[in-house]
Amino acid sequence: MTNENHQRVLKLLVGLLFILTFYFVNVRQYAFGFLIYIIMGGLSIIFYLFWGRISKITDLEGIGKNWIRNSFIGLGLAFTTIFLGFIVPGIGAIGTPLLSQSIGQILGVTGIFMVVVVSASVFESVYIVDALTDFFNNFLGLNKIISVILMALIGSAFHFFAYQQNLQSAGGSFLSAFVMFALFGAWAEYQNDLSGVITWHGGINWWLEFGKKIFVV
Repeated sequence: MTNENHQRVLKLLVGLLFILTFYFVNVRQYAFGFLIYIIMGGLSIIFYLFWGRISKITDLEGIGKNWIRNSFIGLGLAFTTIFLGFIVPGIGAIGTPLLSQSIGQILGVTGIFMVVVVSASVFESVYIVDALTDFFNNFLGLNKIISVILMALIGSAFHFFAYQQNLQSAGGSFLSAFVMFALFGAWAEYQNDLSGVITWHGGINWWLEFGKKIFVV
């Protein structure tokens, strides 16, 4: 990963953490749902800053110079996944962060969008897809395919236990989340860039949280 890619992802992480902390203050009485992302974002920053000093070999993807193009490709993949979900039930059903009605009323649509669509997709893409794959591949020395599979298992377990209610209501399961995280990991490695994975993940989250309520009766 180049230094520029490194700087782009760090700026994105820090900016999102600033935004999340403002929402966190407003919903402090219902704060648990926010803590996981603030912790995940903080750990992601630490990981990017110090991982190169711990691991002799690193291949963190970051956000590349072609991030705009790759982001649109990710959105195209999100729409494709959503379409396939109508044909094959469970495709793209990965679950979204659980926000109570009380939090939703305080945050409003913009706040929910920032948490569910933006923050969840960015922090999970960085901390789970990028960091875990690099940990297995370059730190432990495992084959890249095996590393992506292990990352997908952990990513799907995280979604299954953290978002089980929303995952099941969306027609998803541990397997459906595993498939999507495996695809996210493979795509990040193929592009050597996280921007497409972030918008792919975010597009699916938008559909599960907002789109289905708008377009599906």
